[in-house]
Amino acid sequence: TADDADLRGWGTTGYPISPTETGAHTFSAPSPAGAAAANMHVAHGVYNAAMDKRSVARNSVLASTLLTFAKLAVGFYSGSLAMISEALHSALDLLATVATWQSVRISDLPADKSHHYGHEKIEHLAAFTEGILLFLTALWIAKRATTEFFTPTPLPRTNIWPFLVIAISLVVDASRSRALRRAGRQFSSAALSADARHYTVDLGASAVVLLSLLAIHFYGNQARWADPVGALLIAVIMLATAIHLARNSADALMDRAPDGLAPGVQETMRRVAGVCDVPRIRVRQSGTKSFVDATITVDPQTSIQEGHRIASSAELAATERFPALDITLHVEPASAGASHVEAIYDLAAGMGLPLHAVRVREINARLYINFHVELPPEMPLGEAHKTVTELEERIRMRLPAAAEVDGHLEPGRDGAPANAPGGATRRP
Repeated sequence: TADDADLRGWGTTGYPISPTETGAHTFSAPSPAGAAAANMHVAHGVYNAAMDKRSVARNSVLASTLLTFAKLAVGFYSGSLAMISEALHSALDLLATVATWQSVRISDLPADKSHHYGHEKIEHLAAFTEGILLFLTALWIAKRATTEFFTPTPLPRTNIWPFLVIAISLVVDASRSRALRRAGRQFSSAALSADARHYTVDLGASAVVLLSLLAIHFYGNQARWADPVGALLIAVIMLATAIHLARNSADALMDRAPDGLAPGVQETMRRVAGVCDVPRIRVRQSGTKSFVDATITVDPQTSIQEGHRIASSAELAATERFPALDITLHVEPASAGASHVEAIYDLAAGMGLPLHAVRVREINARLYINFHVELPPEMPLGEAHKTVTELEERIRMRLPAAAEVDGHLEPGRDGAPANAPGGATRRP
């Protein structure tokens, strides 16, 4: 639609991009109607996402409450330590689910004067708390199971009720785990994903209880060990889950950069025409967003207006590849490699070759050079390759520290013959 077309002109910072060609798209400022439609559409989508997250969490609380009371009642009725352990596990899950419900509600609040980056980290805090509670409860169960293993106790009752409760628990946990995992992926919610992992583990714990009760039911005193061993296995499952949750949540709370995101953003920005290098980048994650603080360098002769355009293009390229980014971009003149860039342009000008996207990176006193050469579209490929190879050799002679020189062929633009004497050399 017309409004959709208008929306293409807005950068990720919310400011219109001046009419210019960036990549394969032409951007223009949106109409007021387009901007209003975008705001209404985004607000409606955010509201629906928040309501969906809360609905999933609320349903999980209801299921946890019913299962916890059922397991506790049957556990004390049957006298099964494995069942009581699973009931305590479910009770912890209930507390954790309530915490998840509240954390999801708070994380949806917008940024304010005291929380400039929003409130989404509370989900990681909730997941970390769940891990600590699981760890402490697992230690108690392990101690109790070890004591009961060496101390004779009455056999648990194995009538229909324990088996019925466990069967219902298996069905409910399977359904709930699937729903929470889907919601966690859809909304990038750490708390919902943590709950999904909990209930997946619950499936294994319930299966352990079922096997221990079956062993006692069919083998009686010969399987007296099955109940404490089942409880001990549940404790081990809980410990493994607790460590996993606590470690992942601690990484997020301590601003550990998401794997592969910083190199990916850096690589994407370096491919933007006019960007000489991306010497500095920092990434931190908070809930569904990743905050990027990066510095790009441009040719020192670049004007302020052109530098701003290059920065907007770099930001746009990064957010197209990684949509959930909030980018703060700094633009600086390319100081360390500026003389090398000028030398490359001078050599190309001497051969009448227009260049663009020249990048010089210095690593351990060695230079890594990359550039694009514009040649006439009708030039034979063999001749084009020979021309670029000659330029690369001249660069190596001029810059002995060059470890790698990589030139890329492109058809000439604007109809200007690239090999004209003294041909104009394109700048970034």
